[in-house]
Amino acid sequence: MACLRESVLHAGYKMALHLVTIFLLMTAPTAFIDFSTVLAQEAGADLDKLRSEITRLEELVREQRNQEAQTLEYLETIDRKISLTRDLIRELDTTSKALEKKARALKKQETSAGKKLEELRKVYQRRLVSLYKYGRIPVLELLLTARNLNEVAVWGEYQRRLSESDLRLMQKIRKNIDQLESARTELTATLKKQQAVLRESREKEKQLAGDKKSKQALLKKVRRNRQTYQRQLRNYREEIKKVQQLIAALRRNSRNSRPAGSRSPHPQRTGQKGSPPCVAS
Repeated sequence: MACLRESVLHAGYKMALHLVTIFLLMTAPTAFIDFSTVLAQEAGADLDKLRSEITRLEELVREQRNQEAQTLEYLETIDRKISLTRDLIRELDTTSKALEKKARALKKQETSAGKKLEELRKVYQRRLVSLYKYGRIPVLELLLTARNLNEVAVWGEYQRRLSESDLRLMQKIRKNIDQLESARTELTATLKKQQAVLRESREKEKQLAGDKKSKQALLKKVRRNRQTYQRQLRNYREEIKKVQQLIAALRRNSRNSRPAGSRSPHPQRTGQKGSPPCVAS
């Protein structure tokens, strides 16, 4: 950048010098004919340098444009990835919440079934204790008051079936509790996996967002560089026009400043006597 600014300042300085020289040539042409030629040659060398700088800057502009296009394409890819990741996060979050709700419902059912089982156990235990403590007296009374042995058999069958019913009911509730617990355990494992993927997806979203921010900063820098190079290109092209105008002016001044009556080193032969020699234009 500093070299470019120095080149531009140098060109401006050279321009000022050339303009002064032209002024001197116009006021005293015969004294500066050779000096005008030297200045024209020097301006031509400066013109070559400016053209070389323009070629270099044009290449830099092309590189910046290519990098800008690549960065924009990469940013579009990042935006698509971020969008897909966010969709996945929303889906996983919804699924996780549904699984959590279902797990809470299973836990509630399991707790309710456990309470019922505990109540049945207590009832069954009280019945066994009552039967053990007072069962002999009712049986003796039944034997004494029963009209026949059939009533005794019916009462015994009733007690047996009642006990079996309590046992079956408790077994059924216990089985239900086991199933609920198994389902909840499996659901909890699935939920943990979902939450792990959800965490990874959120981390990926943060990473993509950071990458996007970095690429946006790079894009801003690339565009700024391209604009700087383009501005320098415009300045150099303007300088080229000025140098070209200077060279043309020096050449015109060199031709116009020749002494009167000077002949061209290669006069044109026309075949007529006394015809004046042609002056190179």
